[in-house]
Amino acid sequence: MARQKATARKVLPQVGKRRSPKETQETPLTRIRKELQALVTQEFSFNGVFAFSERFPLSEPDAPPNPCLQVNPSQTGVGSVGIPLSSRDAEAFPISEEGDCRVSARDVSFGNAAWDTWMQETVMELVSEKLGLSGSATLVLEELILYTRDYGCDEESVHSTSASSSFDQT
Repeated sequence: MARQKATARKVLPQVGKRRSPKETQETPLTRIRKELQALVTQEFSFNGVFAFSERFPLSEPDAPPNPCLQVNPSQTGVGSVGIPLSSRDAEAFPISEEGDCRVSARDVSFGNAAWDTWMQETVMELVSEKLGLSGSATLVLEELILYTRDYGCDEESVHSTSASSSFDQT
């Protein structure tokens, strides 16, 4: 019995043969590679800082207005919150085992329209300048966070609140 020899045949593309649109279509992976390569090879310039912190003392002539902060009492049992935060108000917040209280933005409201104006005209202007934002940006409250002394805060910030915000730039 004669054994047939198996031969491998390599198929080469024909010169001048057109490729189908499917063969030349860019895949998500090739698109991402091209975009990443472009980012790595281009000159990176940034006219701002990565992060910054600013205090607005309540005793200054241009002090922020009282926001008339309201925290949804059905979610937290709190209601109206005085600023600066008093020990009585601070104790009304439900504190987690980690030593903080996080309140979703949907459960926080500000009753003083002057607060929103001050946030847009003072804070947003400063944020845009310091972070080097161009175009318009929007302040968006994500959550209100209250830290306790046990959380490791220093004496000065024991009864302060901080708002974690994101900036939507359009």
